Amino acid sequence: MGAFVLEGEPKAWGLSKKGYCAIINDTVTVGVADNSPLFEEATEKGGYFFRQFPLVDNGTLVENELVKGKSIRRALCDRGGEVFTVETLSIESFHDFSQALVDLGVDNAIYLVGANAYGWATDAEGQRHEFGDPNPKADKKKWRNINYLVMRSEL
Repeated sequence: MGAFVLEGEPKAWGLSKKGYCAIINDTVTVGVADNSPLFEEATEKGGYFFRQFPLVDNGTLVENELVKGKSIRRALCDRGGEVFTVETLSIESFHDFSQALVDLGVDNAIYLVGANAYGWATDAEGQRHEFGDPNPKADKKKWRNINYLVMRSEL
């Protein structure tokens, strides 16, 4: 899992992946680094911090040779201070997905679980859009850890 902070409480330590997201005082930071002082700051200020595969670092594609195959891909991106998510409509390799993000002008991006992972979004009109499989394994009614990344837009 790597470094993980939930509401200021460290749940895991270590560097398994170089990409990170920190959410501290309603500020979202997406980046790539071996070490980030944002882990400690998230702990001190009741924030959040997690690590994931980096896709784009300062506008440059990051190769992830350990991840093979094609799948629906999702990313948490920062472009000029605007934070948003991107999801593919078709199956893509990590490399092609990362290159598409670079082509879109993304500064930094980290991977979010793709494939058939369940999620939802609400558009500006309040319409809910669901994607993925809401019940991938009926025999697993409880997951050990459930994490949600909630983003809101000021309209």
